[in-house]
Amino acid sequence: MAETALDREFLWNLLENIPAMIWVTDADHGCIHVNRATLAFTGRTLEQMLHGGWRETIHPDDLVPLDASIAAHHQDHTPLRAEIRNRRRDGEYRWMQVHGQPLFDPDGTYRGTIGLSLDITDAKRHEHELARMVTHDKLTGLPNRALMESLIEAAVDSARGDGRKLPVLTFGVDRFQTINETQGHGAGDALLAEVGRRIGLIRHGHEVAGHLSGNRFVMIGEAGVSTENAYRTAGRLLDLCRVPFRLNDVPHELSASIGISIFPDDGHEPGELMRAAEAALQTAKQLGGNHFAFFDRDLHGNAKNRFDLETDLRRAIPAGELVLHFQPKVSLPDYRLVGFEALVRWQHPERGMLPPVTFVNLAEEAGLIGPLTRWVFEAVGRQQREWIDAGLVPVPIAVNVSPREFLGDLLEEHLAAYKQYDLPDGLMEIEITESTMIDDFDRVCRIVQTLTDAGIKVAMDDFGTGYSSLANLNRLPISTLKIDRAFTKDVDWDRASRAVASAIISLAAELGLDVVAEGVETREQLNVLRTLKCTVVQGFLTGRPVPADEAVDLLRHPSPIPTARALIEAARAQ
Repeated sequence: MAETALDREFLWNLLENIPAMIWVTDADHGCIHVNRATLAFTGRTLEQMLHGGWRETIHPDDLVPLDASIAAHHQDHTPLRAEIRNRRRDGEYRWMQVHGQPLFDPDGTYRGTIGLSLDITDAKRHEHELARMVTHDKLTGLPNRALMESLIEAAVDSARGDGRKLPVLTFGVDRFQTINETQGHGAGDALLAEVGRRIGLIRHGHEVAGHLSGNRFVMIGEAGVSTENAYRTAGRLLDLCRVPFRLNDVPHELSASIGISIFPDDGHEPGELMRAAEAALQTAKQLGGNHFAFFDRDLHGNAKNRFDLETDLRRAIPAGELVLHFQPKVSLPDYRLVGFEALVRWQHPERGMLPPVTFVNLAEEAGLIGPLTRWVFEAVGRQQREWIDAGLVPVPIAVNVSPREFLGDLLEEHLAAYKQYDLPDGLMEIEITESTMIDDFDRVCRIVQTLTDAGIKVAMDDFGTGYSSLANLNRLPISTLKIDRAFTKDVDWDRASRAVASAIISLAAELGLDVVAEGVETREQLNVLRTLKCTVVQGFLTGRPVPADEAVDLLRHPSPIPTARALIEAARAQ
């Protein structure tokens, strides 16, 4: 008996002094002992750990799976294995690998379990870092080519199941090799890292971007029923590179080229789509850079097309080939017409009606954006005057203005082209994007105040893309916030999108601003926005862009507008 007592004392001292965390439970799952290492780790007393007290040190998210493992262990008397997070005495949760071994009497009766908990936090962190090194680019922190191909494959599968179109965009900074040669490879690496950082700021919704290699990035755009999302994503990427980069402490104005492929039009596999986007990127580069191009053999088949299109555009403005279409803005809940957004179209004599994405970037690159913007301002003023002289009650018309034109020296000339028609205040609204404010906020404030004093409203388009701070917004004398379509698109099913939309609507109400939700395409989106107390919507559901002669019908029947009658009848039938 003396030997047995001595052996037990030796084993007990051994258990107490082992630096690893040791614990013992009885047959009813209650903790009956933990050693000194466990108490030192948790900062708790033995009494606090006994019975069920140890559960207070386990991360709440790990309790359910741990209980399931314990239940299986006690039922089958098999070894216990689990990975959980345990709270250390300083409050930090550490990953633990738990090993438990059942204990039996000589007659085979189960008496409890003795276990060991090993801290594997550093090992898991190292494992995560290794996995990230395999799937992410070290310079930019973005997913690498291998991961992007897998993500494109998953996005294609999702789009295929929903019958949607999926854009894939490849892009790179123009004249990057020259930057490396003149500024050094360190500056080139810093530039790529900054591009990666800015991509993180302008990504919308489910968009994912990666760094393929060198000066080549790729982005998976938002899937949709049309290619409209691709246009907007490309525009944001071009704006991203137009903001000056600091290289060797000197600001440099750069540009980018973008190639776009569309699933399923241009391919069904990641490799096909990326090759098509790369081919389109080369077309964009051949067009002179600062441009995006779709994989379209008819329109972007060779570099000569760029010069032909530019030549035609120089002729189009004086030849009267540009026309305005007007998309209605509709109030809720009465579906009353409260405004239009003017969208320029090019009635090309050979190519047919071209949307603005086909030529606006080319106009900016070719130095034609000034004449184009001035034409739009003059055309809006002329159209408003015609409607007023015809006895119609006008509504405000919104015009998109690029950051370069808004901050440039010609804005006053553009306004003069509009004001020559002697129109009442409040009939024009200028829409600017958040990227306009990224470089010189104080100057933007002064310009907006000057416009407001002159009776011109200013709206913040695509609000929520990440450039604005609430402090700046409070200082900016704008009249309207437009909820970006990335949030409108998923507002009927995605909690995050709904929360952002709700926050923007509430913010606008607190600041006394109007709020417009753009890109409304379904009744479900409309119903959610109405519930969130959104006051104005714009999108294909309530009205597509129409030429002036069709817009007249909306002005003659503004409440409710004819395009909303089906929505009203459907609501009454419910």
